[in-house]
Amino acid sequence: MFLLSMAIFITLFALPLVAGFLEIVHPNDDGRLAVDNDYMRDPRFFGNSFRAKIASLLATDQSVPRTQSFLGRTDERAHVARCIDVTADANVAEVLLALDRIDIADGATVIDAFGKVAATAGRNVRLRTISSDGYVELGDGTEVERWVDADDRLDVGRGCNLGVSASAGAQARIGSGTSFTRIFGNPVVAIRQGSDAISEGISPDFSAFDGNVIFEDDAEIEAGAAIAGSVKAHRRLTIGKGATVAGNVIGRGDVIVGAAARIDGHAFAEGSLQLDRGARVGTPRAAKTAYGTTALTLHDGAMVYGWAITDGAGRIA
Repeated sequence: MFLLSMAIFITLFALPLVAGFLEIVHPNDDGRLAVDNDYMRDPRFFGNSFRAKIASLLATDQSVPRTQSFLGRTDERAHVARCIDVTADANVAEVLLALDRIDIADGATVIDAFGKVAATAGRNVRLRTISSDGYVELGDGTEVERWVDADDRLDVGRGCNLGVSASAGAQARIGSGTSFTRIFGNPVVAIRQGSDAISEGISPDFSAFDGNVIFEDDAEIEAGAAIAGSVKAHRRLTIGKGATVAGNVIGRGDVIVGAAARIDGHAFAEGSLQLDRGARVGTPRAAKTAYGTTALTLHDGAMVYGWAITDGAGRIA
């Protein structure tokens, strides 16, 4: 009985080693992983997915206006029309799909709104989603529960809430006081009404560095400096006014990008990320990411060509 128990123990102990031994003798899994280095998540996934779902509802061979079930949901119906105008303070229980444009007046509440040519919402409108194959405009104080997507430009007024995602195929202009989680645009621009123009110039007092820069402590790149590589700091990092960084900026703490500073690569902060007046991340030729773990703040005229993302509080100052 003892010998049988030992035999069973040794067999069970050795079984996991057999696969490893066979791989050593006859390698079958020794190649590189197939990784597409050019892959990028679709920044406009929500809008594009929604368009695919409603394509059959917008078919031009069907009569309009009409109301029908929406995507097989028993509790929601869709109203399809050439043009749709929602009156002020209305509370609409239907999904609204316009073959041309949809215009939502101040104070209205709408579930989903889509306009093939344009979608506009006045002040203090409440929406679950809003999207367009053309442009989208949101008035001051408008709140979006889930997402916004525009195939063309996106214009957002002051004090809005953009839900979990806002995206545009062209420029996304976001008014002061607006909160967000992530925005994609080409570029994303923070706008304060009536502000002065932002200077594109660099301070005449500057130093140049050809290579990467790594700091073990708090660090500050002086105003007007030109860095040909990337910059990394293990604590707080400040990029001075008008400085330029050809690579990435990475901070293990908070990162402040000074007024009119230019970062051609990504900007990552394990703390908060702040883009001061007229600062820029990315270039028109390549989408990049401005990411702040705890917070992301864009001041007047700040631009991000690509993603502006935070896991905390996103705000247009």
